[in-house]
Amino acid sequence: MAPESTHCPQCDSPLRFLRDEVNETLDYVYTYLDDGRIPIDNNHVENCIRPVDLGRKNWLLAGQRMAGIMSLLQTAKLNSIEPFTWLHFVLTHLPTWKNSQLDQLLPLPGNTFSSST
Repeated sequence: MAPESTHCPQCDSPLRFLRDEVNETLDYVYTYLDDGRIPIDNNHVENCIRPVDLGRKNWLLAGQRMAGIMSLLQTAKLNSIEPFTWLHFVLTHLPTWKNSQLDQLLPLPGNTFSSST
C-alpha cells in the first residue's frame, strides 16, 4: 500500500520505503563480498580518530576556540603535517590571505606548508 504523500505529515521530511534501505545495505554487503581487500570493520579508522575525539571533549573545558585550534593541530598530525610548521605558516600568512582561499590553510593532505616562506 503506497502512502498518500511522499513526505512525513509531522516533520515534512521525505519518506523512504524499507525496501530502498535494504537494497542500499545489500549493495554494501555485495561490494564487501566481491572485493576481499575491503575490511569488514572500520576499527583502523576509529583508532585513528579516537585521540582527536577524546581531546576535543577535553579541550571544550578551555573554550570553543581552543577546542577548534587543538582539533586542527590533531588533524595536522593525522595528515603527517608538522603542527608547528603548519601553525607558523597560517599565523604569518593569514593577515594577507584571500578569504576565497581560506580552505588552502587547512591542515589537509593536499595542502603544503613551509615555515621558510
